[in-house]
Amino acid sequence: MDVYNTQLIRNIKLDIAAQLKHNILSECEGILERTEINVELNLKKGFGDFSTNAALRLSRQVGINPEKFAKKIIKGMTLKEVDIDKIEIVSPGFINFHLKPNWKLKALEAIQNLESWSNNPAIPAVKYVLKRIDWVLEVLGNDGFEPDISVINLEEAVPADLEVINILINGLDEVESGGTISLNSKNILLENFEIYHDNLSLRKLNQTRLNIVLNIFLATKKLLQA
Repeated sequence: MDVYNTQLIRNIKLDIAAQLKHNILSECEGILERTEINVELNLKKGFGDFSTNAALRLSRQVGINPEKFAKKIIKGMTLKEVDIDKIEIVSPGFINFHLKPNWKLKALEAIQNLESWSNNPAIPAVKYVLKRIDWVLEVLGNDGFEPDISVINLEEAVPADLEVINILINGLDEVESGGTISLNSKNILLENFEIYHDNLSLRKLNQTRLNIVLNIFLATKKLLQA
């Protein structure tokens, strides 16, 4: 079953891999065209959004220092769906791609577009969290407030918001790769969302922050149902 309408993370990985491979084949002899380039989602603070060990892994084949090889193969890189903020080379030859923050909004939107296929989640905690989310959205909707992802500014987000967003993006990566989120990742999301929810005072938030929070709620609901 196709449980998602977009493949944002998968497309970013493929785009990075394709450009790296093009640069490698153009710059270096001795690399086979069928060589695979692995790109991983990496949301640990300070390590960029995506990373690859391609330079480290392939440098021996061309007889070039891994860090020098990395510098050669990242020249002129741009991505189709998102903007690169910076590309960082880390010893002994890892390449970390830092994207501009707007890509996380695209990821949240992609999560909100997931098709729900399970109306009766097997995990009781999922049912409980879904009811809480629906209640909050209904109450605030009755007050005339509807979340709008198109006007989010992540510069207004606090660390707790960003932490949950990163967990959601990791879940989206699993859905795009395997069609569903793993039980372990679902439990991590549940645990962190409950802590996040319990520390919120929704009525005290300004509209900018409230919009961020409600979009996180929507994305959480969609991912738990995916």
